[in-house]
Formats: sequence, C-alpha cells, structure tokens
Amino acid sequence: MEVSGTGEPDPGVGHVHGLGVDPADGALYLAGHYGLFKVTSPTTMTRVADRNQGHMGFTTAGPKTFLASGHPSAEDVSTDRPPHLGLIRSTDAGVTWKSISADGSADFHSIQPVGDNLYAFDSQTSKTWRSFDGGATWTQGTEEQVIDLGASADQPSRVYATTPDGLKVSEDGGVNYNDVPKAPLLSHLDVLPGEVLVGVGADGKIHTSQDGGKTFATAFGSAG
Repeated sequence: MEVSGTGEPDPGVGHVHGLGVDPADGALYLAGHYGLFKVTSPTTMTRVADRNQGHMGFTTAGPKTFLASGHPSAEDVSTDRPPHLGLIRSTDAGVTWKSISADGSADFHSIQPVGDNLYAFDSQTSKTWRSFDGGATWTQGTEEQVIDLGASADQPSRVYATTPDGLKVSEDGGVNYNDVPKAPLLSHLDVLPGEVLVGVGADGKIHTSQDGGKTFATAFGSAG
C-alpha cells in the first residue's frame, strides 16, 4: 500500500495496532507505529496531519472522535518526558489530539468504549483500567497479560480479555478475571449484541460463539 506525503523519506506504517471506521463518513483509519492513516483507496492511504506518533491503542468513539494511546513522535520526545501518551482524544478525525489522562505514565494497548464505560489495558501496569467519565479518572483491576479487550453495552460490567493463556472474562469491570474454558486461543475479539463473540484465533481461523463463550464454532479461515 502506497503512502502519500510530502516527498521526504517516509518510515512507513510500521506495525498495525488498530483499525476503525469513522461514522462521520465511513472512512477507514489505520493506526500504525508511525502515525494514523486514512485509507483513500484499496491501494493507497494518507498519513493524517503528517504526524508519526506511535499508536499502540486506537478506537473510534463517534463521528470524527477517536481515542488512542502510545508514544510521541521521535522529534517530540525530550529527555524530561517519559515516552507514553496516556489517553488522548481527537474530535477532528485525528488532525489534532488532546491529552485526557495518564500522560507520561500509561501506554494503553487496547481501548474499548462500551456504553458509559471505557476499558483500557495498560502495558505499564499490566492491568485493565475502567472509567465512567470518558477516561478522565480510572479504577484499576488485578494484573493480567491482556492482548485485546471486548465488551458489549448489553452487559457493560462484563469484559472479555484475550491473553496468552486463553480467553478470560470479568464480571466486575476488569477487576478479576476467570477462564473461559472451552474457548480457542484468540488474539483479538469483538463482542456483539446478544453476547455474540467473534475472535481471531492463533490458528488463523475466525471463531464465533452465540452464547457468551460457552461454545464456539469456526466461521472461516485456515491454518495455512
């Protein structure tokens, strides 16, 4: 995929850490290690605002409203600033960002808004954080090595977490987790209305559950 820019040497995307669709216009955004990109065609994309800050976590929260975390661009890092952005928010589709909380300390690798709740996994504390005020203040759960978080407005205090040890679920907003014993090993997960789970497996397949993780079926994909 070609990146349009200013003609200067471009670092590219780096690792892809998130995808999101802006409800304002249906545009697809890709959050990478070297910036936020708007996909402009099946083969091209544009770096938003020519900014190459690293987005380790990213989600769309409304029309032109994005939440993210990660690291500042190399030219913005100074010796007196820790390399973590905390929670940042944009209301103009990523052109400008405002710090909301935990600037300099938290590095959220998964950000999951659900109803009046906001969940985020902080790589620095290895804890799931929960907020009721859009991320201005937080409560923290116990340590758990989370890859991705998923939750639904049907049960806003129930949050699922993919981990290296398997799928886990918390009934108390990420304070404590229990194993989902029949789940396949998943890397990423979405929770749809009705407690329908859709996850990407370590086997390269898409797995679904219609009953909140009690049973799973393979939707499509292959291990090859």
